[in-house]
Amino acid sequence: MRTQVGGVCLATVFLAALAAAANDATIVVVNARVWTGNSRRPWAEAVAASGERILAVGPNAEIRALSGASTRMVDGRGGMLTPGFIDSHIHLFVFGRATPFPPIFLRFLRNRQEVAERIRAYAAKLPKGAWILGDGWIDSLWGGQLPSRGWLDELAPDHPVWLVNEDANIGIANGAALQAAGIASVGGPGAQTVISGGPPAESLEMALDRAAPDGTRITLDEALRAFTVDAAYAEFAEKEKGSLEAGKLADFVLFDRDFSRGPAHGMSAAKVRMTVIGGRVAYE
Repeated sequence: MRTQVGGVCLATVFLAALAAAANDATIVVVNARVWTGNSRRPWAEAVAASGERILAVGPNAEIRALSGASTRMVDGRGGMLTPGFIDSHIHLFVFGRATPFPPIFLRFLRNRQEVAERIRAYAAKLPKGAWILGDGWIDSLWGGQLPSRGWLDELAPDHPVWLVNEDANIGIANGAALQAAGIASVGGPGAQTVISGGPPAESLEMALDRAAPDGTRITLDEALRAFTVDAAYAEFAEKEKGSLEAGKLADFVLFDRDFSRGPAHGMSAAKVRMTVIGGRVAYE
């Protein structure tokens, strides 16, 4: 009888230990400036994840209490921590194919000279000021060297020219296109005017710096929501990710500084210290 009681006691202790271990956080970040994306509790100091899910978000003391012997503790050192950025987007360029002047399909051209001939032909038949669009260029088309803004200006000085690569993530513009887009000078005529996506903080700075025609600008909260909460909603995944809340996927980014209180200009200097995806450190 004693043996049975002892066995029951040992089993109870073992199960209790397992339950406690299961509740321990696998990774905890404290001393951070946490933007949660949760309108009910937009800011916090720390976040804990257990496995692939957020365990809790809150003050340092509360989150530290969730750690165990195997928990990885990360000192945020006052840096900004946000939900993981979501690449949810559309390619607006494709919506213009029904216009009277469709884009030049660059993927079917073999070299730089053929591109030049096609742009000249478009410039000759389009009214001044009309956009010349090009779609689908691959790097080999340019012979190892991207064209300069000056080269495009010579081909079509009276037309904005915008050429996009096959992945639709890099574009080449001439001076008229930059002027039409309200972008200030980025170098002389020989400069390569290539526009592409950048690191998270740089993308945020660009979003905050750009003013609407009426002079209004979006706030940091609106910009962050666009990259996280709203992007998750756009792909019908708002219950799984996009904000830092208990039960959602543990996707977050820790930066090396707090850029929430300063001016937008200079925000791009912030570097990513750590990226966590599904509770696992993907970058540090």
